[in-house]
Amino acid sequence: MLLLDRENLKELIREQWTLVVKRNCLVKCNKELKEYEHRLPLSSITHFSIDGDVLITHIHWGGKYYPVPYESGLAGEGLSPGKSLLLFGMPEKKGKRFHINILKKNGDIALHFNPRFDEKAVVRNSLISNEWGNEEREGKMPFEKAVGFDLEIKNEEYAFQVRNFLESH
Repeated sequence: MLLLDRENLKELIREQWTLVVKRNCLVKCNKELKEYEHRLPLSSITHFSIDGDVLITHIHWGGKYYPVPYESGLAGEGLSPGKSLLLFGMPEKKGKRFHINILKKNGDIALHFNPRFDEKAVVRNSLISNEWGNEEREGKMPFEKAVGFDLEIKNEEYAFQVRNFLESH
């Protein structure tokens, strides 16, 4: 159970919490990642519980697969500043690259995020009025073939912030 008191609630709301159940149980709050051994076989888990003084803004339970290529509109104000898009996926074992595009209504690509296994790089760019901007390739390749990823794309005031939740593990 996740228990929070009201005193620390405002502080904790600003933090990102992630719980991932794979081989072991991984719990991440901001950049700190803790790993716990399972006490029961994963196949015996049927429920979970969250209790206490906490505001839950999102719960994702896996199992649904989407066809690729996949395109969807974003409800309401879209990906306005301060909002995040969370993606959960797994690169194919024999895959060379994949991309995620954040599109504007006029068809411009505000963010082109393109992990390339064949080049060991993650390329970031934008396409505005049919012209590509300057490619960015700095940083390490945080993805592995056939290994799941949990990705957050957050629209900050002047830039997109992209974070792989399990990158530090």
